[in-house]
Amino acid sequence: MDTNQNQNQRAVLAGRCAESAYRRLLEEGRELWASFSMADVYQTLTSTIQLDYQNWVAQTAPSIDAYLLLYKQVFLEGLDSGAVSRVAPITSLGQAVLTSWRRETNVGAETLPPPERALSPAEALEQQVIQDWNSLPSAEIRKKRDTSKAYAATLARLLETDRLSPHATVKVAY
Repeated sequence: MDTNQNQNQRAVLAGRCAESAYRRLLEEGRELWASFSMADVYQTLTSTIQLDYQNWVAQTAPSIDAYLLLYKQVFLEGLDSGAVSRVAPITSLGQAVLTSWRRETNVGAETLPPPERALSPAEALEQQVIQDWNSLPSAEIRKKRDTSKAYAATLARLLETDRLSPHATVKVAY
């Protein structure tokens, strides 16, 4: 009797966790779902889990995080295999969700470009100076140069190394 009661309690807990995980999946993927038929997504998730993941469900302790990860994995596998098809183009925000899920689940992660390296403050300032050089009038560049020692040093270095356009001395007279 205890075994049946434990199994029933586990099944109830698993159902609650699965429901909560599905709601979180919908929330986390809200930018993505506009590109898919949610009826098809739900059908693919439930049928794939029933067919291919019964052992996993039976052997894994019920938790929202475990089921959420499973849902993401099954969705991505379905997308890659063609079991889930788009009804509209995926937006850049939706693509960001897919990229995040692929990295989290490792499903299709090999097709992703490497993550962008964060720029150091010096590199960011250098990019800013180059962008300013190409888009701002000389008066604005001189103003920035005169109010920031770091900006002035970066500008001088870029001018000395010919990393700015050839008419550099005309644009910013010292």
